[in-house]
Amino acid sequence: MDSGIKLIVGFVALVLSIVTWAQFNEEAESISKPTPIIQKLFFEGSIGGKYAMSMSFDRMGDDVTGSVVNTEKNLRTLKGSIGEDKTFLIHEYDGDKMTGTFEGRILSDGNMRGIWSAPPGGKWFPFYLERKPRILASVDNKLN
Repeated sequence: MDSGIKLIVGFVALVLSIVTWAQFNEEAESISKPTPIIQKLFFEGSIGGKYAMSMSFDRMGDDVTGSVVNTEKNLRTLKGSIGEDKTFLIHEYDGDKMTGTFEGRILSDGNMRGIWSAPPGGKWFPFYLERKPRILASVDNKLN
C-alpha cells in the first residue's frame, strides 16, 4: 500500500477513535451525574405568637422556592436559601414586589424559628413553625 494511503487511513482511524472516545466519555458522565434531590417541606405555626401561618417549599441543595399563606390567608411566593449550618434567608413576594423576609434557623427537631421583617425592615415579628408531613391551607382568591 502506498505510504500516502496508509497515512490517510491512519488519520481517519485516529479521528474515528477520538470521536468514539468523546461520545463514550459524554455518555459515562451523564450516567454518573446524580439526579438532584428535591425535598418537599411543610410548616405550620404562628408569627408574633398569635397570627397563624403556613409555609411549604421545595429544597434542592441550598436553594428553596415555595409559598406561604399569611395571616390574612393571602398566598405569597418564597425564594431563598438554607445553608449547611441550617440557617436560612427566605424572601416573600407578592408578584414582583418583596413583602417580607424570613431569617432564622432550622432547629434540631426540624422546626423553624426566626424573625420575619417587612422591607426595609420597619416591622418585625418573631415566628415559630412546626414541621408537618403535609399541609392544606385555604387561600382567598382576590380578583383585581
